[in-house]
Amino acid sequence: MRWTLLIAGLVLLWAGGMAVAWALHRAGRLRPPLHRDLLALGLLALLNAGFFWEVLFLGAHLPRGGGDLASFLYPRYAFASRALQQGTFPLWNPYLYGGQPYFADLQSGLLYPPNLLTFLLARPFSYHTLERLVMVHYWLAAVAMYLFGRRLGLGVAASLVGAVVWGWSGFLVAHLGHYNMVAVAAWLPLVLALLWPALSGGALGWAVGAAVALAVSTLAGHTQLTLYTLLALAVAGLVGGWPRARGWPAVRALGRVVLVLGLTFGLAGGLCAVQLLPSYELTRLSVRATLSYPEATAFSLLPQRIVLLLVPHFYGRDPTAYWGPPSLTENYGYVGIGPLVLALVALALRRDRATLFFALLGAGGLLLAFGDWTPLHGWLYSLGPGFDKVRAPGRFLVFVDLAVAGLAALGADRLFRGVSWRERPALRLVLWLVGGALFGALFVAGPLVYLWLFVNQRQHQDLVEQTWTATSSFVLATLFLLSAFALLLLARYRLLTRPGLMAFGLTLVVLDLFTANSRLNPTAADPTLGFQHQPVIAFLKQQSGLFRIDTVTGVEEIWQPDTALLAELPSVWGLWNPVVLADYYWYWKQHIPGRGSALYDLLNARYLLGKKDVVLDRQKFRPVFTDHPLIDVYENPQALPRAFLVGREWRAASHAEALEWLRRPDFDPRQVVIVEGASGPALPTDEGPLGEVAVEIGRASCRERV
Repeated sequence: MRWTLLIAGLVLLWAGGMAVAWALHRAGRLRPPLHRDLLALGLLALLNAGFFWEVLFLGAHLPRGGGDLASFLYPRYAFASRALQQGTFPLWNPYLYGGQPYFADLQSGLLYPPNLLTFLLARPFSYHTLERLVMVHYWLAAVAMYLFGRRLGLGVAASLVGAVVWGWSGFLVAHLGHYNMVAVAAWLPLVLALLWPALSGGALGWAVGAAVALAVSTLAGHTQLTLYTLLALAVAGLVGGWPRARGWPAVRALGRVVLVLGLTFGLAGGLCAVQLLPSYELTRLSVRATLSYPEATAFSLLPQRIVLLLVPHFYGRDPTAYWGPPSLTENYGYVGIGPLVLALVALALRRDRATLFFALLGAGGLLLAFGDWTPLHGWLYSLGPGFDKVRAPGRFLVFVDLAVAGLAALGADRLFRGVSWRERPALRLVLWLVGGALFGALFVAGPLVYLWLFVNQRQHQDLVEQTWTATSSFVLATLFLLSAFALLLLARYRLLTRPGLMAFGLTLVVLDLFTANSRLNPTAADPTLGFQHQPVIAFLKQQSGLFRIDTVTGVEEIWQPDTALLAELPSVWGLWNPVVLADYYWYWKQHIPGRGSALYDLLNARYLLGKKDVVLDRQKFRPVFTDHPLIDVYENPQALPRAFLVGREWRAASHAEALEWLRRPDFDPRQVVIVEGASGPALPTDEGPLGEVAVEIGRASCRERV
């Protein structure tokens, strides 16, 4: 079944790419013959299979360590798939955080077409299904960049260079665990490809197409990357539509830019308003409603990590063996030595708007990625709508990688077509620069690196391994720099035919990117092991009545926090979610003094999961299941029912006053309810049993007498 889904997804995406390619072809944007473009897209599919060969053919898993793909997205997507196949639209998630909006959470990706199709067809939705959905998006990213290159008038080979650099760039590969982020970024070149003709005087229909693609990418469900996309489109508008003349024609040209961007943004917003409006409301009620600047600049790109753009494994080969400053995932952006050299060729030889756009995008992205190391990010945080709600500025490396991909394609196109005699001085300058860098790497940095290796060979084993890894990565980077220098020499002196030069350049780029990035994620370890605790799950499902479980005991190392969502067991908590409701978050974090409090019992937390050595109030919690080798289950007999009756109320005029009442030591939720902003007659003060409450949720029902 999973192979059927993979093939179906590839066919559908291929058909979509063909539709866009045919539209560009009919508009005169792609040079015939079209069959070369079809072959190019097929080659990209083969390269994608080659990049993920261990997953496709050896049973490896993605990503290394599981990350958000396994811990966060998989349980949510499986829940959505199960609900849709049962004929229910999942507006609400009753299993995490005591109940949480589901559809309103943009991260659900519920209306994103590839997701929705997979949710409906995958029976069941497995982790293997999700892995293949992710892998298809790398091909989609490469296709989108290829089409953008063709739209800019580049040849097939040069467009393939840009597609390879972007499709398997360090940023996209490092963030494989953030699938919704990858999905949004994958569409960015296609949005640009459709917007560019409208900015340069083409029909406004191109802006409509860009709006549709932008809406689809927005529905993939990552607010931060959507904001970055809008920023990139604004830069494209300024560069692509900047007037060439002065006076009234300039005013008209700027007016057209405003019209095109307004049409694109407005139509895209309208198309996905059904998702954006509830998401906006949820954000206002969540802990992400406010984000301080120090929080917003967490995971900024540190200056010393620029070395990763040149020596990708300087701090380790993968996230599990990383020893540098925090988070390799958030700051990894290696795009290859060869592509950087080709980008330098474009900057030296070309004087067009596309080159200027990519140059500005890359430079701005690098400065913004530094976070609070430069004032640029602070300005954006203060003045840019929505940018005060997102963190991790290191993700601006998406602009750097996209810019290098675009510039590499432009530079490759100039080299492959042949350099004119007027351009030879500029190419000679590039040769001198690259040759100087190669000389420094071979005769200055190289000896120092090997001296470092020699000095540290008798140190602690960890330091020796780190030194070996950094040294090996440096040697590979030097070899690829040598190969790039050879490519420049072959182009300058025309030592290869044009097809030979294209083959050499494309092969160099593929080997460079694949050598560095293909080993970043595959792992033999099953990322879903933390969900596989069937004896515990079976025991909990056998219990009668409505109850919630509590797993916030340190058992998260063994029991995935969102296992409750997969197993359909209501829980008081879950994996960290930036849009968790603020009132509930602070109720759990601040207002409950401990598990001995009646405020804890109010959560209906009847069962608690902990390790064998968990520290608990043994008078309150009693063990009821100890057959699992790692996890014990404890019962809280004092847990209050899901719903019950009380005979008294305290009235609060405001939300702040209600919280004050909640914190009063004489507040007993068994006897009194706090009502915020109530009017009319108060509840009677009668105490004692008041009757029965019947609760029915789906097929589950229970009666509680209080």
